[in-house]
Formats: sequence, C-alpha cells, structure tokens
Amino acid sequence: LGAASVLAARGEDLGSVAITMLAFGIGASFPLLLLGMLSRETVTRWRGHMASTGQGLRMAMGTILIVFGFLVLGTQSVKTALLSPSTRQAMQQRARPPRTYLPPFVPP
Repeated sequence: LGAASVLAARGEDLGSVAITMLAFGIGASFPLLLLGMLSRETVTRWRGHMASTGQGLRMAMGTILIVFGFLVLGTQSVKTALLSPSTRQAMQQRARPPRTYLPPFVPP
C-alpha cells in the first residue's frame, strides 16, 4: 500500500496503483464486515442477559455508594466518641462561628 501511494503521488503506473488500492480496500473491509455481523448476532443473543446484569450492577453500585456514605459519616462519629471529653469540647468550640457584637438597631 505504501508503494502504491508513492506511485500514485508521482503519477506513475496509475492502473496498477488503482488495482492495488482496490485489493487493499476489499481485503481490509472483509474482516471488519465479518466482525460487525458476528458482533450484531452476539449482542442480539446476549441482550437479555446484559440487561439483567446491568440492573444487578446498578443495584450493587447504589449499595456501595450508600455504604461508603455511612462509612464517611460514621468515621467522624467514631473519632468524636474516641476523643477525650476535653478535646471534644475544644473541637466543638472551634466549630462554632465566633460571636460578633452588633449594636442595637436604632431607626433613623
């Protein structure tokens, strides 16, 4: 194919270049066509199985996400429970926003 491309670029022996490129096109398309037909049959045959498997996998993924959510929330609770009461109080005080003094509202 490379030699045929070079010959076509030079404009030499265009008849054999055309035959070579046609043979290459047919040879390259045949396996792809065969693969496409076989894959279509396979997908048609396995469609029900893939749908049920996808439904099961979707349920499993949802369960995994819920479990990880509980783990994230539970980890913080466990850390707080394991800390000493004084450390827990200090953490809670740091978590509160600081109180700011606002003067009383006086209408104009």
